[in-house]
Amino acid sequence: MRHVVRFVLLAFLVVSAGAKETPLELVAKYMPIDSVTNKPTYTEVVGVDGVPASELYSRAKLWIANTYKSAEAVIDMDDKDTSTIIARGTFAIKYLTGSWDIRHSITISAKDGRYKYTINRIGVVQEATFIKGIGAVPAYDEDIDAMPKQMEKVYERINAGVQEIIASLRAAMIAPTPGTASDW
Repeated sequence: MRHVVRFVLLAFLVVSAGAKETPLELVAKYMPIDSVTNKPTYTEVVGVDGVPASELYSRAKLWIANTYKSAEAVIDMDDKDTSTIIARGTFAIKYLTGSWDIRHSITISAKDGRYKYTINRIGVVQEATFIKGIGAVPAYDEDIDAMPKQMEKVYERINAGVQEIIASLRAAMIAPTPGTASDW
């Protein structure tokens, strides 16, 4: 009986050691995962002492206009009363011999002295194309947690791109909006 128990335990350990990571477990090595949606999500509340919500809202709107090609094209919701903006954007990452567009959604909400950002709905967008020697490659728009294990380098680059967006937003949110200083 002891030998059977040892065998079962050993078999369990061997199977567990050889178990493959799920795509979500792989993504979680590189990006924070929301516990409710189980999707990659970056979120933080950032304090900006002494700055009213209306000013933070203006800074966020200016940042979106400067960061994305067309603010009008990317803004899904713009509510001045609640100081909330939701936008959809893309950024490019280099991978192998080309560039991939990474889609994402960003929500910025402001209250007096602080703002909250949430970056989620992250995925890879690829236009249909023809590659010499390979043939037609169909278009796709895939959430990153559904992509295969070979994408680890892509996950690293996506995380780096999101970190650049966050750094850019943080810098813009502490800088006064042009034209608001009394000495202009």
